[in-house]
Amino acid sequence: MAKLDQQGATIPSLCLKGESNLATAWMGNTISTESGYKNKKDGKIVSMCTDVEQAPYQKVVYRYGLPQQIELEMVASESAPFYFFNRSTSTHTGEDIVFFNNANYTYYLVIAAGQANGVTLRIYNGKKLIFNRFSGNHDGEDFVQGPAEVDLKARQSKRYQIKKPAHAF
Repeated sequence: MAKLDQQGATIPSLCLKGESNLATAWMGNTISTESGYKNKKDGKIVSMCTDVEQAPYQKVVYRYGLPQQIELEMVASESAPFYFFNRSTSTHTGEDIVFFNNANYTYYLVIAAGQANGVTLRIYNGKKLIFNRFSGNHDGEDFVQGPAEVDLKARQSKRYQIKKPAHAF
């Protein structure tokens, strides 16, 4: 299903009808341009979806793949919660981090905040970084955020909790 952002650009989203987009991004190769990094859209898509736009959420879902061909879907549950974290990276930038564990793997979706733009997907196998892709900087073309948003002040649930990432990056 394609989502339209505020500028009218189409981003293929893996969120289902009735779900709200937290972030959707291309995870293909990027090229450097005069206006920042641009995604070549030759890879897969990652989407983080919620059941409602504002926390508390009853459902948080991670999907990776292409429309009609989802390769991985993880749904936050009481026995396998997702974790949210926010950190400042400079005076004007920060990151909202959503992560979860799947067997020995930890998946991080890092959403740039403040004056920064883009989404990064990092996957660790134990302590070893095995996947690190950046969406590119162009909102509406390389990634789209919202209308759902990370809310660290909202009531936590057993499905998602506030927690500092185990990996340094």
